Amino acid sequence: MTNRSSRVSLLVFLALAMSACGEEDPRYELHAVTHGEGRFVAVGYEEIDRADNLPLLMSSADGRSWTRHDASLPRQELHDVAFGNGVFVVVGGNHSPTATGPSSPVALSSEDGVTWTGIDLPTPEPLTHVAFGDGLFVIIDHGGQTFVSTDGKSFAPSGTIPDGVLHQITFGAGQFAFWSFDPRVYVSPDAQAFTEHPLDIHGVNCLHFIDGQFQGVGYIGGLEDNPFIDKYVVTSAMGEAWATRRGSFPCNGLAESNGVLVAGSGLQLYRSVDGQPFTPTHTAEEQHGRTDVAAGDGVFVAVGVDEIDTSSDGRTWTVTLLPLP
Repeated sequence: MTNRSSRVSLLVFLALAMSACGEEDPRYELHAVTHGEGRFVAVGYEEIDRADNLPLLMSSADGRSWTRHDASLPRQELHDVAFGNGVFVVVGGNHSPTATGPSSPVALSSEDGVTWTGIDLPTPEPLTHVAFGDGLFVIIDHGGQTFVSTDGKSFAPSGTIPDGVLHQITFGAGQFAFWSFDPRVYVSPDAQAFTEHPLDIHGVNCLHFIDGQFQGVGYIGGLEDNPFIDKYVVTSAMGEAWATRRGSFPCNGLAESNGVLVAGSGLQLYRSVDGQPFTPTHTAEEQHGRTDVAAGDGVFVAVGVDEIDTSSDGRTWTVTLLPLP
């Protein structure tokens, strides 16, 4: 135990010293990945000396060979990507000013995942998430304002989340579910009017629509009067009645292909076959967390910090380290 503490102290000291000398290596943080039209698209940002961020926008036809398409983009983080109606939509924007300029919203569209066109939105807020369902794209900004589009190219303002803090989106059962680290979920079929559903937990870590229902993981605790965290499974069949029970499952990204589910949690990737319990299959080589998983054309792609993982069966993985060669 003493040796482990000493090693941690040494690593912290070295990291601080490198940062002070301007020698810290960039971090490549991919936040989201999706698949459409035979191509994977992944987005995130390149962190430079923890003071400035460059966008990361990458695509791949097979999940193994990747190309960047961000050289001419604004110096803003990219947060999410969705695909629908033959179009990819990417959103982003720094949450706070950086060394090179202020925060500003970024929205992009592409029909092939390679050539990208900017989308103008009437908001100064960074754009946090985008989702597609029932022929409709929905974008939400950091203030809770939503924007909708059927073609993924021209967006119009829609409704506003009442408390303005639920800035993540999941679609299922004809409903968009808006959620975050907050004890409630809002649902809407069109992002115009929202129905609030309070939860008897403190917040939601992740939420997906799988096996015909919304399923996610929330928590109780982590507060000043209750620092210990207990995890709870959150479920709803139609987005109207929500239930919680003590438990958890890996859900940093969740993708299905040919009866196999793959999900991330911490440094691990997990696999479930035909509804059986998840089992760990891969640990990130760079020892950083996995953030999202997508599946397409019989291939799984998992993204996170400093690496991309690819598999055809969810069991054996090929690692692509970042930066790209």
